[in-house]
Amino acid sequence: MTLQKIADQIASFEDTPSEAGRPTGSAAGGSSFESLIANGINQVAHLFLSLPGITAHSVLVSDLSSSKLKTNDGLIALAKEQRKIVFRLPGLDLGETNTSPVTINEQWLKRTYKVEEWYNLKISELADKGWIPTDEVGFSGISYPNIHKGLSIEFDGTVLFIEDDVLRLKVLLECKSAKSSNKVQIDGNAHERFAYQNLEYLELAALYPRTQLLLLTNDAFVRYRNKYHTGFGVHGIRLANAFAWYDFDMVSTSSQYIRLFERWLAWLEGK
Repeated sequence: MTLQKIADQIASFEDTPSEAGRPTGSAAGGSSFESLIANGINQVAHLFLSLPGITAHSVLVSDLSSSKLKTNDGLIALAKEQRKIVFRLPGLDLGETNTSPVTINEQWLKRTYKVEEWYNLKISELADKGWIPTDEVGFSGISYPNIHKGLSIEFDGTVLFIEDDVLRLKVLLECKSAKSSNKVQIDGNAHERFAYQNLEYLELAALYPRTQLLLLTNDAFVRYRNKYHTGFGVHGIRLANAFAWYDFDMVSTSSQYIRLFERWLAWLEGK
């Protein structure tokens, strides 16, 4: 398997056409695409391991028992000298390694965040705008923060770039696939959910420096007409220009996936 073939497999993925009457959210394309990406990362890692000095390691999580991780979450680490890349994504598995495990801080691997971390900071400003109800409704006045208490936002995975045991960058992964039943325009509008995820990342990044939001898609987003791919890019540029802490990247085509894999390798090799 070559980087080209791995990239082609991921980019060319497309779920089966939409079925009339299928309930919203019941399509399995998203989970299938995530599995394909995980398998692709497994294959890329094996290619990297054929190069001098790169080793694979299992991962131990400090301050968190493995039983508390989601049962299908995969953790793998690649290392060369003082640099490591650690991946967390359901489906990752390199099998048995003959090297000692690396221990990673639980907070670094985290991919689920309570929205109250940033929502509660703005409660007084919401009140000043008159947006918090004073009527006798379910959540009003001082009970308003309970409306979102305990609710969270979850990303599909994480990639950590560690040097000399210092976290240099944490990448939050979002995997989105599109399909087209008529082979002209992509189906549905579920991808608008990413716009919400993107704004939540903007708030999160203000609290967690050295993070990046990386959107991985299939190339259906650029094979068929749609407003989403351009919108993702335009919104990313606008937010990056306005907020210094916001960092966004997007990968959709085979050549872009190859570029991403080569960047990972270059970072490992200190280039």
